Amino acid sequence: QAIYDFDEIEHIHAAWLVGTGSKPYIDFFEHHHPTLWYLIAPITLLFNDPSSLIYFIRVISIGGMLVFALIFERLARLIFPDSSSKWIALLVISLFMFNNNFVNIRPDPIMTLFLLISFYFWVRFIIHGSLKYSIISGIAAGLAFVFLQKAVIVIFIIVASLVPLLILHRKDKDRIFLLIKGTAIFIVSCLIPISIFVIALISTGLWQEFYFWNYPYNAFFFSIADVNDPCSLFRPIYRSFLQSPFLWIAGISGFVMIAKDLFVNKRKYNSDSMIIILWSIVLYIVAMSFIRFIRAQYLLFFFPLLGLVAARFFTISSSDRFKIFTRIMILGMVVEFAVVMFFVSSKSKQEKIHDIVLSKTSLDDFVAISPPYHPILRKDAAYFWFAGEKMGVVYKQYCKKFICKNNFLKIDDNRWQENPAKTVWVDPKKPNTYIYNWDKYVSRYEPLGIDRRLWFRKGQ
Repeated sequence: QAIYDFDEIEHIHAAWLVGTGSKPYIDFFEHHHPTLWYLIAPITLLFNDPSSLIYFIRVISIGGMLVFALIFERLARLIFPDSSSKWIALLVISLFMFNNNFVNIRPDPIMTLFLLISFYFWVRFIIHGSLKYSIISGIAAGLAFVFLQKAVIVIFIIVASLVPLLILHRKDKDRIFLLIKGTAIFIVSCLIPISIFVIALISTGLWQEFYFWNYPYNAFFFSIADVNDPCSLFRPIYRSFLQSPFLWIAGISGFVMIAKDLFVNKRKYNSDSMIIILWSIVLYIVAMSFIRFIRAQYLLFFFPLLGLVAARFFTISSSDRFKIFTRIMILGMVVEFAVVMFFVSSKSKQEKIHDIVLSKTSLDDFVAISPPYHPILRKDAAYFWFAGEKMGVVYKQYCKKFICKNNFLKIDDNRWQENPAKTVWVDPKKPNTYIYNWDKYVSRYEPLGIDRRLWFRKGQ
């Protein structure tokens, strides 16, 4: 795949900055957890070409997606032994919105993988009652949070699944005690990797800035900041339905069938795990509906949940014709995935811009280019190095309402004065991607003839 995602370039460049000795939050702006950057930082130093670096890490990501499919298949088979679990796993990962966001380099896929591991062992605890599964589930959930704070949504859903189970088993004191004990152990186990993560941040001197950008700032950004960048939950759901109507039809049908099994037919087999699935889907959609800026990657964990209820749909018929029909439909989705992923232009616009910038700058030069056109292997003139206009303005809004200990706008200006950018990316169609305070510096630059969105310092 030759087209690069904004977030993908953002996180690879952040990893490269970490690998070259920069400290996140202190030396450059970020508002995500840093675990992924430190994990892949050594890899970023092995390449001199952005495309080769991106493709290499994507191959690793594809391996992670296959591991995801394996765990999902085991989870589906655990709950629905008579379903075509392997085919359902293939159906989920063949959804373009899923595989595209899983292969792109960002913290979300790793978080989602650990969340699925956590969910799998939580269901095993619910079914078998062994506390060792609760421990493994908690540790996996904690690791998911270490990679990305959005994991807290699924962690909350797992803990909250105690509520319907307590209602279901309200007359069984032994079962209630086991569920409460398992949930408590899950929470304690979850806190183990999180505590290690916090200690590491404190010991490296990153805690204060890390906490500010990831929590107070993000809370302000996603709740009350004046940002003209709306994206409702309907848009990614609608797009995913167009990409895989079969998954959605099977999922919705399976959801209704499970609800009927539980509340009409009073089915007892695996009733606890089925309640958890229905509960998780409902709570996940409710949680997403409260988020202002929904992106496709926010649904990465939702699609396997949809696949799990779809597994119930695949148990309705054992006829050979039905099996052949469903497998043809799934193989059609796989073919679509292969066509989109591999039959694209070999040289994207982003790569061409990367080549231009790298050919006209050296490692000692500074740039001011927002992803996905950032060439990765160059340092930044600005502190707010990506979407600077949007992020800088939101920070300014925050400081008007609350106390800001550090003046990062002044830091941004000082950085620019000390090391002005040799080249700047200016896209009139996307003013939010401008550097912060671009009007102050525009007179020193002029557009390059090759691409009028690239501006170079006059006289160079």
